[in-house]
Amino acid sequence: MLDPALKKSLDQLAAVMKKVNEESEELNATISALEESLVELNPGITTWSANPLRVDEHSEAFARCSQLGFTKVSTGGNWGLWVRRGMCTRAGEGWEPIEDPQWKLVRLTDATREERAAALRQFQPLVEALTQAARDHLETLAKANRAAR
Repeated sequence: MLDPALKKSLDQLAAVMKKVNEESEELNATISALEESLVELNPGITTWSANPLRVDEHSEAFARCSQLGFTKVSTGGNWGLWVRRGMCTRAGEGWEPIEDPQWKLVRLTDATREERAAALRQFQPLVEALTQAARDHLETLAKANRAAR
């Protein structure tokens, strides 16, 4: 038998967690809708956000960070919204990812709530970066086709 005060605290926690989980499900629905729209466009282009989703500083020069991207992972071959986690280095006022094959990839819908919430603010810049990358690819393809004619 639980202490009545503890039982009351657990009931309060359960009520709050129910709301947290409902909000989390709504967040995942928003993420899934954007991901589905991007996948349907079939861009075939990997793009990472310019700014990290989260930064956990280890020193003035290095930090663990996570970054939002649209990419295809080798396991399963699925395009989608992913979070990569690894090391960043200080770059002026911000942080820049250190390219490393040890980055851990996590599907955005499976990322932490903090990362998923931060990702919403980066959707527009990510789509804009993807659009610019597509324009660059179009130019490269057009040049190749002109040269082949």
